[in-house]
Amino acid sequence: MSEKIKQTQSMLAKHHGDGGEFARLMEASYASRFNDQFWQMWEREILPYLPAAPVVVDLGTGPATFIKHLVAKYPGIKAFGVECAPYMLQAVGELPANAEVIEADLQDPHLPFVDNSVDAAIASVVVHEMHQPIRMFREILRVLKPAARFYIYDWIRAPLQNYLQIMGGNPFDETLPLESLEDLFIHFIEHNRFSLDDLVFMLKNTGFRIIDSAIQNQGQHAWLLVEKPR
Repeated sequence: MSEKIKQTQSMLAKHHGDGGEFARLMEASYASRFNDQFWQMWEREILPYLPAAPVVVDLGTGPATFIKHLVAKYPGIKAFGVECAPYMLQAVGELPANAEVIEADLQDPHLPFVDNSVDAAIASVVVHEMHQPIRMFREILRVLKPAARFYIYDWIRAPLQNYLQIMGGNPFDETLPLESLEDLFIHFIEHNRFSLDDLVFMLKNTGFRIIDSAIQNQGQHAWLLVEKPR
């Protein structure tokens, strides 16, 4: 195991706190991210462009809930999840035959796919955890087929007041322990790393074409749909 992936694992462990509990949280909150709106978008903007036996990659798959759901819903898909956090990998459990999890560091990924071989990719609440997502964007551009689509959903930069309304916590409460106060602001900074314009800027300059994007949840989250040029 490289020193780089160890550094990423350490950073994620610090960010997530109790890894086992965070894996359970990702399971419990899955339906809020992959809701009816997502599946309508998938069936309208991604599914019609997939071949009969497509390869789909989920970047930062966590406990692999999405790829399990995806292959159950569409049995013809071969789904790969990419993850490096040990507590997430431990939470994956048994996978169906047409789903697989790859251990890789998305800060500097070297995915086991040849150029132009992947039919679609997603990255849900992943980019905000990265010091720089450029290497991941470059790598997914390499492996995607021409005209293949890439969906991103993540936290974006928003005012502190909006963030507190969604996440809870009162930094002005004089009884709040120092550790809790610092943790609140550390997570605020991590969750507010990039704006939607930043994501568009990076994706365009990596080589993607922007199809659509929107801001949601009081300006705290955004989604983007992009494609690799033909």
